[in-house]
Amino acid sequence: YQAVQKKDQGIEVNALSFKTFVSPNRVKYVVAQEGEDIYDIAIKTDRWPGELQRYNEITEEQRIKTGQKVYLQPKRKKAAKDYSTHTVQEGETLHTIAQQYAIHTQHLRRRNGISKGQEPKPGDVLKLR
Repeated sequence: YQAVQKKDQGIEVNALSFKTFVSPNRVKYVVAQEGEDIYDIAIKTDRWPGELQRYNEITEEQRIKTGQKVYLQPKRKKAAKDYSTHTVQEGETLHTIAQQYAIHTQHLRRRNGISKGQEPKPGDVLKLR
């Protein structure tokens, strides 16, 4: 995002501009920029930090990474119609896969019979719908 100068009744106001995106699953998100945390994103999107933490299934202690999608509204129960399965790659977790498709982790877990605390293995094929 970048600072934008606006004149409002003769007073200069700094407003933040940023680009929002919409996932194929119709969920709005922003992409985290270098050095941003959940509080920075909450300020620039006019949301509560706890709201963003809930939508993105992260705790206050967890850091967001540069380039990470940060959802601005609740994720869906299943993926968009064009995405029926996902083959797990090395380094992926249930959370990263859920973030990729804008699906709530709990629904992805249930749909695939994965117990809490378990993670899929590389090569596993997960049902997204």
